Amino acid sequence: MKTLYPYQQEDVAKLKDLPYGLIASEMGTGKTFEGIALGVEWLRQVIEDADQMLPILVICPINTFSSWYYKFKEQLPQLDICVIDRTNAESRQYFLDSLMMKSHHVYVMHWAAVNYMVEEFNKKKIIFSAVIADEVHVISNRLSKTKTELSKIKTYSKLGLSGTPCGDKPWQLWSILNWLDPVRYDSWWRFIKRYVEEEYEEKERIRKSNGEPYTDKYRVFKTPKNLEGLHASIRPFYVRHLKTEQCCLHHPNGVMEWLPEKVYEELHVELSPKQKKIYDEMEANMVAWLGELEETPLIAPIVIAQLIRLSQMTLATPVVNEDGSVDLEFPSTKFDALKEIVTQYEDKNFLVFTSSKKMAYLTANEFNRLGIPATALTGDSSIGDRNNVAKNLKNKKFRIIVAVIEAAAEGIDGLQESCDTIIFLDRSWRTIKNKQAEDRLHRGGQEKRVTIIDILADEMIDKKRQELLEFKWNNIKAILNVNQ
Repeated sequence: MKTLYPYQQEDVAKLKDLPYGLIASEMGTGKTFEGIALGVEWLRQVIEDADQMLPILVICPINTFSSWYYKFKEQLPQLDICVIDRTNAESRQYFLDSLMMKSHHVYVMHWAAVNYMVEEFNKKKIIFSAVIADEVHVISNRLSKTKTELSKIKTYSKLGLSGTPCGDKPWQLWSILNWLDPVRYDSWWRFIKRYVEEEYEEKERIRKSNGEPYTDKYRVFKTPKNLEGLHASIRPFYVRHLKTEQCCLHHPNGVMEWLPEKVYEELHVELSPKQKKIYDEMEANMVAWLGELEETPLIAPIVIAQLIRLSQMTLATPVVNEDGSVDLEFPSTKFDALKEIVTQYEDKNFLVFTSSKKMAYLTANEFNRLGIPATALTGDSSIGDRNNVAKNLKNKKFRIIVAVIEAAAEGIDGLQESCDTIIFLDRSWRTIKNKQAEDRLHRGGQEKRVTIIDILADEMIDKKRQELLEFKWNNIKAILNVNQ
């Protein structure tokens, strides 16, 4: 049985006698092991108090199924664990039948299953000793069906796990707190009034009835306020530890101060003339003309589409296919810079991240063509590929992983044993995903300094994104670092 670190034991001791808890410790500090210990403690309490065995339900992203299963087996091998198969309707029925018979101690299912399984749980009057919601920020939208359905699950205890439960928006924290304690955190608007700075903005609109213009006022949420009050409210059931920075008085250097440092570097490149021309057209007009005769339009009809296209254009050169889909091709000055770094070493492993699946495949295929073994890790990758990626990297089956941030920022363990360098071709607009990606290597088991290199296109959208992400991360720390 795995022994918890002292700080993990403290967290379990703090929360085990409460009906709910929220663990928001930094990625890589071992929230999963704390969740397992708490879930089993709550299971034991229900057995003692109610004289019945009610199972634990773990709700988590699909790509973390294996991580939860093997960590349960590492920590408590005597427990029986049932993992839902999302691709098989018969498996879902087996999952429900097993719950009815209570033949397993732990049940693991994905977030999408909440929307269609909870009704069955309640029809069959299934009650859990504990519900562990991993990456609980999934329910930060208070109006989502997932949030509504999660609140219907009958359980004795609740635990939320997320390194950034509300992102940089304090109003998204309410949804999680309301799930944990719907009595104390019953009113969303009361929460907004206490902890969120608001403004009213005016916008001109046109009446549908007669076409006349009018000015409409609407409420805009800006920044957090009264953080001391918010922190005091959640402190009794809240835990947050940082790895190498002060998180509380008795951890002045974090809870993993032995961990090697994390070093950031930037490598600036200029776009190729072809990339630059397309980029400038898209930025100015929301349309770029592609092809040798400039006869094919690439259109971005809304701002978010424009941002995506601009980001693509810093990665490589876009080309429109006959069916209207967009691919990426060379030239790519970012790939050239990446290749220059990689070819300086004959035996060094690299973890490369990008927000674009097309760029991931383009990059991995080109390295393989050059005789440098590489693999792409995307949302299309099989469970087997994900589970074996760390072993294959360690065994030198390949030495470069090109991963899509959204698909591989979580649920991939063991890479830190054979890799110490991350290179971002671009970043996600979601701060949490970038931090999760960084912490694939910066976690327990890492023995070397972790180097994180951002390849940035000069004076392009990369710079604006970096500034925005830094601003959002500072807000996140202000909201979540309760004990500092």
